[in-house]
Amino acid sequence: MSRKLVASILAVALLAAGALWFARSGIGDRDGRADTTLPVAAPSRTAEVLRTDLVVTEDIDGTLGFVAGDPIVNRLPGTVTALPAEGTTYGFGDVLYRIDTTPVVVAEGTIPMYRPLSSRSTDGPDIQQLEAMLVAGGYDPDGNIEIDEDFTSATRTAVENWQDALGMDDTGVVDLGRIVFVPAPIRVVEVRPIVGAGIRDGEIVATTSAPATKVTARLDTADQGLLSEGDAVVVELPDGRDAPATVTSVGSVAQRAPDGSSFLEVEIELDDPAMGEGLDEAPVTVTFETERAEEVLAVPVTALLALAEGGYAVEVVDTDGTHLVGVDTGTFADGLVEVVGDLTPGTAVVAP
Repeated sequence: MSRKLVASILAVALLAAGALWFARSGIGDRDGRADTTLPVAAPSRTAEVLRTDLVVTEDIDGTLGFVAGDPIVNRLPGTVTALPAEGTTYGFGDVLYRIDTTPVVVAEGTIPMYRPLSSRSTDGPDIQQLEAMLVAGGYDPDGNIEIDEDFTSATRTAVENWQDALGMDDTGVVDLGRIVFVPAPIRVVEVRPIVGAGIRDGEIVATTSAPATKVTARLDTADQGLLSEGDAVVVELPDGRDAPATVTSVGSVAQRAPDGSSFLEVEIELDDPAMGEGLDEAPVTVTFETERAEEVLAVPVTALLALAEGGYAVEVVDTDGTHLVGVDTGTFADGLVEVVGDLTPGTAVVAP
């Protein structure tokens, strides 16, 4: 529930409760009992003072779906002989597609392949990525490779082992485009060419997304600071299930919405990705804590009375009728308000 809505409800409840009190008994003394204890019949509705935790939450709208990734660009001219399957996730070491029956392989890295790699290559971070792939794949069983930017004889031997394992000619040279370096596993969304078609350098083979669904939400810039990376939230899915989730990023630059408002983009991952299976572009609600008061005394909001001289009171039920006890208010949530005064848990108060 938004803070503005809660404040409005509180104001209406206080007006109603205050009007009822004034109609019944006139003005009371905030610091103690009412001027006159009312010898009236027991109130028709009462509530007990509670010892409880109050949690204030905020809701924002979001969308659960797959986050788009970079397209796969072919660098090996030839004929397409095998293509990736749409909706399938490909991890490091997997064969993504084939050109002239030879494989194009997925490997971990942030730098795209931009040149052939061999013992004649100058040092570079792309060689380091290649060596990390070879070591991780078990193609350097004797541990001769030092993972760095230098293509050594040990690197060449490992490349030959890799080529032999994948059914390629063991030339020791990695052709440009033979490896697709990506920072994380990819999910294939759409495949562009068809098997048997010719393909040129620079053509897009497939569009991709992250392998797991993620929630994207908009946080009003006025609420900046309410959410941070690592915060726990709850995502209400379209079928009503509540999925625990974690904030993975909060944008630092405000964006403009079509209605003219400004927002920060928030990305959220479900703690159990399986709960998002089968959902894409699904509307969800994200709920997060904005305030928490633990082990406080609380009464229903409708039990508060606004005193003419200022401040608030509650109408305590006793053996003689009722009397007022002045209170200070704190956090309010879920129809309850924190109260500080001469009260104990279990005390009965009027709650019209």
